[in-house]
Amino acid sequence: MTDNRSDSEIVKLAEAVAAELGAGWSVDTTESGGHGCHLDGPDDVRLWLHDPNSVYLYPGRKLGKVEISGSYPQGTDRIVYGVQRHKIGVTGTRPAAAIARDITRKLLDDVTAELVKIRTRLAEFYADHTARHAVRDELAATLPGARVGGENDSDTSSYIDSYRPDDSYSKWRLNSDGSQVSELTIRSLPIDKARRIAAILAE
Repeated sequence: MTDNRSDSEIVKLAEAVAAELGAGWSVDTTESGGHGCHLDGPDDVRLWLHDPNSVYLYPGRKLGKVEISGSYPQGTDRIVYGVQRHKIGVTGTRPAAAIARDITRKLLDDVTAELVKIRTRLAEFYADHTARHAVRDELAATLPGARVGGENDSDTSSYIDSYRPDDSYSKWRLNSDGSQVSELTIRSLPIDKARRIAAILAE
């Protein structure tokens, strides 16, 4: 159940803090869920501000401890390992200027540094993803009855299943950037073709 009062108190606090943080800071409530909101800052820095005890709020109760943490780009949890969830705790009744100072002194540098690491890893991942799919599609175009897989953004490998009219079957799995076939499975292969493959592997 959405706690409208909690949401209202959090948003009011976030708006006051954003004003104290200065130019480039704003409040986004689109993902509030009734217990928090985002503070969006310069260079796409994003913070999540919420009351972990919002479910216990009742009319007349003030905000208690408020947590403020880094909020990272979509895909981070699925793709980037070892992300540091930098956060601080503040009292919701403190002046907004004091909370803004805590954010600047205790949180912002760590979140910004973490964001740089995350952006670098995401860029590498999606570049590998694009290169791998290009190789996968190139190989699939040459294989009879090919079916491709590894379409999800979080996949770190792609594969091709190939079913031939002579009942032979092959499965090709590519590594993360498409520079190697990390695994190749072949079944029911005529011996003349097996000899040709063996000759290639012997090179």
